[in-house]
Amino acid sequence: MISMKTHVMTIGFTPQVFTTFISKGADRVVAIRSKQKDPRTDEVIKELRGIPGLEKKVEVVTPKSEDSFKGLVKEMIRVLNSTPEKGEVFVHIGGGMRHMAAALLYATFFVDRDMQVVCTSRLPKGKKIAFEHETLPSIPLHFKLSPTRLKLLSVIKEPMSLTQIAEALGGEKKKQMPRAHRLLKSLVKDGFLEYNPKTKKYEKTVAGELAEAGLNGGE
Repeated sequence: MISMKTHVMTIGFTPQVFTTFISKGADRVVAIRSKQKDPRTDEVIKELRGIPGLEKKVEVVTPKSEDSFKGLVKEMIRVLNSTPEKGEVFVHIGGGMRHMAAALLYATFFVDRDMQVVCTSRLPKGKKIAFEHETLPSIPLHFKLSPTRLKLLSVIKEPMSLTQIAEALGGEKKKQMPRAHRLLKSLVKDGFLEYNPKTKKYEKTVAGELAEAGLNGGE
């Protein structure tokens, strides 16, 4: 079986940064650019689409909004979740605006895919500039969350008390309370929830929202 390869990257102004990976057999290339138009980015995209065999495989994505980092991460999650579940995904972190590259890297934490994160360094070598690439495995937070903890996270749509959460989980409330409390404490400890001692309610942190978005394709 031929492995499906997808390259996802933010677009910078130096084509050499990513053409190395594209030339190694990508079935699909998703290039993410800022909504802020720049002639240099247009030139890079033109060169990218000019690589033989990739003319119809290059997809350029422009985030709908860059006003919110959390929203931008959710858009990156949607892009990553659009890749084949059984394929290989190479996520190139580099190029583009820093906040977009950071959002793409952060999005990899919340997506359950076979991903490799590729980091590129632009280093001076004598009078020339050399590009050094290092490939690292992604570390998805998805694998830190059991189905049970993910289910509990998904029922918290707004600040909720322990009693409300136990009721939302279904079943007998008295039996659910100790179990729910134990899971809530672990989610708070791992940074997916926060607890307000004044209101005695739990609510999702940004990490918790993004973990749920990862399950729902970025929604």
